Amino acid sequence: MKRFLIRRLLAVVPVLFGVLLLTFALSRLLPDDFASRLGGDYASQEMLADLRWAHGLDKPLFVAWDRLLSGNIAAAFDSQFIGHCRRLFTLDFGRSWSALRPVSHLLREGVGPSLAITVPVLLGSAAVSLLLGMLAAFVWRTRWDRWLLGACTLNMSIPGVALMLAAQYFVAFEWGWAPVHGWAGGRGLVLPVLLGIFIGLGADVRFCRVVLLKELHEDFMRTALAKGVGGWRLYAVHALRPAIGPLLAHWLPRLPLLLTGSLFLERIFGIPGLGGMMVDAISARDFPVVNAMTFIAAVLHLFGQTLADIISARFDPRIRLS
Repeated sequence: MKRFLIRRLLAVVPVLFGVLLLTFALSRLLPDDFASRLGGDYASQEMLADLRWAHGLDKPLFVAWDRLLSGNIAAAFDSQFIGHCRRLFTLDFGRSWSALRPVSHLLREGVGPSLAITVPVLLGSAAVSLLLGMLAAFVWRTRWDRWLLGACTLNMSIPGVALMLAAQYFVAFEWGWAPVHGWAGGRGLVLPVLLGIFIGLGADVRFCRVVLLKELHEDFMRTALAKGVGGWRLYAVHALRPAIGPLLAHWLPRLPLLLTGSLFLERIFGIPGLGGMMVDAISARDFPVVNAMTFIAAVLHLFGQTLADIISARFDPRIRLS
């Protein structure tokens, strides 16, 4: 287990380096003069030079080879990429180019609305999909199982954006059961949360059904049946307990969604969370915000995936030996 843990942690290093390189490429290697964008159309050459110096744009991209060949190693690696990595690792995300405010302040303001949506969606989807997956396993090979699988397939076939727009038009605009757009507290969260749970429900129910059916055909389940265990106790206790590992490995990689928010839900319903802020930053080419959100999402995703692998290895020795 220790060797497996060391291998997984070492595998995070190249992935994180690739994320740093990608975020740097987004803000530096595009054919655009960022000093001109920051200074505006009427900025003088002196002002543009000051902006390039203030943002480190006058430094070499990766390595100053002339300084390296002369033996000045510290000055050779005083580059834009090294500064970019240092700022992200120290959580110094800079200032937003469009809002002209520190990116950390924008993140603190948007994390509350995002958590108000993502936490109920994650918990609700896990609970509903697990209950429906247990129901599908309980009625396996019956017409109820076929109807439930058909409903899951239909749910997976409907585009999420189309469902959001249809619900916004009919439920909010035509029937007036919910606010159409804007941050309206608890009442404005009901429709986005229900949509967030419903959109990904089909795939989750099918996954839970497969995991539980696999456990139902193990030898220990026949032993439990021989001892007289039956009904919902057979599914809720004996089948669900060994299935915890695969189920957690399925849901833990979604932990980044708790902080990064839902791009489409927040954008369509006008919720001022991190997901909507990310969409606005991409449209405005506000690279400090884009870099910060990309880095945070990558780190959280690596954390969730590593945690899921460790839990899976804890329940399945074959993973540790792979």
